[in-house]
Amino acid sequence: MSCLKKCFSFTQIKYPWFLAFSMLIFVCALSANRLFTQAFERVEGVIYALVCLSALLWAILNYIAHFKLYAMCQRFSSIQAFTDSLLLEPSEKEELSLYLNDFVADLENMGKDHELAVQEAIRQFQVQEFTQKGALQTTPQYYLLGCGLVFSIISFVIQIVNLLVHLPFLILATSFMLLCFGVGLIGLFFIYRIVDVILRKQID
Repeated sequence: MSCLKKCFSFTQIKYPWFLAFSMLIFVCALSANRLFTQAFERVEGVIYALVCLSALLWAILNYIAHFKLYAMCQRFSSIQAFTDSLLLEPSEKEELSLYLNDFVADLENMGKDHELAVQEAIRQFQVQEFTQKGALQTTPQYYLLGCGLVFSIISFVIQIVNLLVHLPFLILATSFMLLCFGVGLIGLFFIYRIVDVILRKQID
């Protein structure tokens, strides 16, 4: 897959509802700060801390969800379950599924039970992956760059429109939120890469 396509492969984002929740809280906090300034000052630190905490928790969960290490260590009852657990494109999953099913068929022709043949095929693939790529398999999370860029562009467009037509505060608050999260996602890409390097040195 080309790098450009990877940048805009937003389906790779894990727990998108959690990220959306963080963004929604941020917009609500900005709006509450505007409408109820004095009352909001009492809980301002708590609300923004909640926003940061939820965003941080999403970043951790999203990173963990992209570990191929777990898929390589688990046991699976079927080829379909195994391929579904891998972070691959649909076409790559289909190709791998065909390869493993052919392997299973060969083992069955040699007299092995179907369930044992499935486990053997998966096990050999796992061993091959460990041998060739190491225990920890991570790939650059390019979609973070694409998503961050899209958020930033949308924010920029809203600000340009606001120069021409005065927009409601809620839209401006959304624009500010998109800019913050856009910059954050781009920065998160580099943080992920640093963590990848550190973990690979520790594990491999």
